[in-house]
Amino acid sequence: MTRSGPHAYVTTSATLDVAPGPGPSAMSVRYTWQHEGAQQHGVLVIAAGEEAGTAQAVWLDSFHQQPGWMELAGHADDHGRVQVVGTYSGDWGWRITLDPSDDVPEIVMDNIPPGAEPYPVVHLIADPR
Repeated sequence: MTRSGPHAYVTTSATLDVAPGPGPSAMSVRYTWQHEGAQQHGVLVIAAGEEAGTAQAVWLDSFHQQPGWMELAGHADDHGRVQVVGTYSGDWGWRITLDPSDDVPEIVMDNIPPGAEPYPVVHLIADPR
C-alpha cells in the first residue's frame, strides 16, 4: 500500500524481497509498487553498525529518494527487525522499519516533516499468496 494523500492509502500491486548479504552481517531489500499506473522500485541495503544493536543503511527509490541514495542509521534486534532514519531537504526525514522475522516480511516507511509527527507513506507486506 502507498499513501496518496494526507490520510488515505492506495492499494497497488507490489513486491518485496528480503535477501541475506552482501556479507554475513547485511541484508538487501528490493521492492516494487505502482503510482498512478507507473511502476516504481527501490532498494535498501542494511548492514550491522559498529556497535552491537546498531544498523546503517543506504536507500534509493525511483519515486521517494532521487537522484542519489540516502544514508540512514538506527538499530536492529536479534530477530532481524531494523529501524533506520535519514534526513533530506534540511530537516525532513524518512524512517524505515523492516520486519523480516517471519514468513511474511513487512516494511513501513514514514515521512518526518520538520517539527511534526511522522506519518506513514508506504506499507509493503510480502504476502506469499
